[in-house]
Amino acid sequence: MTINGLYFYNDINVPAQIQIGGNQCNFVSFDMTNLPVTKLVCQSPSISTNAANEYYGNRGMNLIRDNIFTSYANMATATPSANAVNSVIQNATYTDTQSVDVTIWLKGYFSPQIDSSYEFDLITNGDAAMVYLSTDATSANKVFIYFI
Repeated sequence: MTINGLYFYNDINVPAQIQIGGNQCNFVSFDMTNLPVTKLVCQSPSISTNAANEYYGNRGMNLIRDNIFTSYANMATATPSANAVNSVIQNATYTDTQSVDVTIWLKGYFSPQIDSSYEFDLITNGDAAMVYLSTDATSANKVFIYFI
């Protein structure tokens, strides 16, 4: 992988560190002959086939829309069916205009830059909804936060 940018820095005392999906990218070369433009080259790590569609750094939110109804009792363990449609949206907002029962999953990553209090709003049309946050980049460690 080649990464071009301005004023990248690399030397023996402060080596460049590149991660892709939370995995270390092996440093190959560094070029600063055209300052301020610099270039880093690294060998990207292999991606586990177990990662499915979950990987840190994905732009936007994954929106999964399934034409099935999931009851409140089954929400915590429900997974999309083989017929579910997956797309990427830029904001964690979705409005469904069809009058059929559906289940919607919005999956994305929130990486706070500072310790603070954060507020998430959850608004529905009266149907049940749940919010989970994970302690890492997988849904395996999700923690129930809130429901409507």
